[in-house]
Amino acid sequence: YDMKWKWRVLAAVIILVGGTILIRMDRVWSIKLENDAALSDILRYCNKPSQLHSTNGRSSEGTLAFGGDSLYKLMQVYVLTRHGDRMPTYTFPELFPYLHLNCTSKDASMFSWDQMNDFQRDSLTGSQHVDQLSDPERDSKCDAGMLTVEGHRQLYILGSHFKDTYSRWFEQPAQPTDWKSHLFVHSTDYQRTQHSAASFLLGFLPDNVEIRKAVTIYTSKGVTLYGVPDGSKIVYYWCKKLTSIISQGHKSDEYRAGNVFYQDVLKDVANVFDTPLWKLPPQVTQLQDQVLSHLCHNVQLPCGPEKCFNTKILQQLSAYATWSHSNQCSIGTSILMMQPFIYNTLFQQMNMAITKDKNEENDYRKFYFHFCHDSTLTAFLKSFSLPTEEWPPYASRITLELWKRVKLEGQAREEDSWYYSPYYIRILLNGESITAQMQLHVGDFEHARELLKFRAWKKYIESGNFRSQESYTQSCQGA
Repeated sequence: YDMKWKWRVLAAVIILVGGTILIRMDRVWSIKLENDAALSDILRYCNKPSQLHSTNGRSSEGTLAFGGDSLYKLMQVYVLTRHGDRMPTYTFPELFPYLHLNCTSKDASMFSWDQMNDFQRDSLTGSQHVDQLSDPERDSKCDAGMLTVEGHRQLYILGSHFKDTYSRWFEQPAQPTDWKSHLFVHSTDYQRTQHSAASFLLGFLPDNVEIRKAVTIYTSKGVTLYGVPDGSKIVYYWCKKLTSIISQGHKSDEYRAGNVFYQDVLKDVANVFDTPLWKLPPQVTQLQDQVLSHLCHNVQLPCGPEKCFNTKILQQLSAYATWSHSNQCSIGTSILMMQPFIYNTLFQQMNMAITKDKNEENDYRKFYFHFCHDSTLTAFLKSFSLPTEEWPPYASRITLELWKRVKLEGQAREEDSWYYSPYYIRILLNGESITAQMQLHVGDFEHARELLKFRAWKKYIESGNFRSQESYTQSCQGA
């Protein structure tokens, strides 16, 4: 009789404990974040396809605000594009469960698998990731940092947008094989940037072009963009000490002070999970990356045993992560990071186009597409003293347009003298002009600061600290 009661008590305990565990597990993983309009600024990071053109739904790329199409012609377009939506680059399974997202490009519903398969096999060069694009037979499980279906869609739509935007300015090459002399495509050696480039081009190029014969994606090591078209001179190579230089910046008094200022945010997150601070991801951007991946895909955020994320914590965490990302590189480090792109590509190729234009030649490349990372875009903005208040959303882009005045208003002036040059630069961030925010003399601009004189822009880049080749070589000794 006593044994029966003992077994009954034991069974009751097991049921009670098991039920408690099930309740706790349900609470840990199934609490959904409340639908709060205050999170709209945070969700801008996701950059859904409907938001891609610009923050206000319109893009001014390829269009001068003052209606100057009859006075100016567009000569070249340079684009720095962050990769699309991806899986988190680091995993922390004790806090965040594995995200079951889809990374099979064939499910992106925009292009056939055969197109992508042929493209990756024949068009990527110098890449160790060529064979890692999901094939039709494998499951859709995503690896860390892999481009998701949403990421493929973002870049395909962005490519289509650029095709529609610039088609009125540039004639398509007569033969499919002529595209290689019409555009230059460059990617860092990360899988997500190369696949972003592939999806972008499938949207950008005409349907009748056999892509694998028309385009090559050039790759270069790391987050710096030092690759150049065939026949061009590489002046700057990969900086092997760049990671060390960036980490030194994290030891600065200013950066440390900022981390101290935001410590309460991490304490709030640790309280949610009921875990010590040291068990959180080592960098706040890694923590925010996990949170944003859940929010962008409408996946339920995890909770702790008693608490969950709330709007206040998410807003404070977003502010901390954005600050950390924007300040991880000083202006000097940002300039060093962008020197290869600025001098290897912008200067060489723009000068070449201008020289050919003066000789009434038109056989220069019209498009330069570079696929990179959030840190690349932020470094570019900082190197020109442009605002970096926002962590660049997925598929963000910086567009540089080279324009030429073809018809003068009033009395003609001397062609291309020091005081007058018909060539101008225009800089846009996600489709909106930011040229006017360059900290230069008012006389360096025209048309309400819409266009920046090429000579003034070039002088700005060539002067100041960290901008010489000697400073780059000295900082990157051993590179």
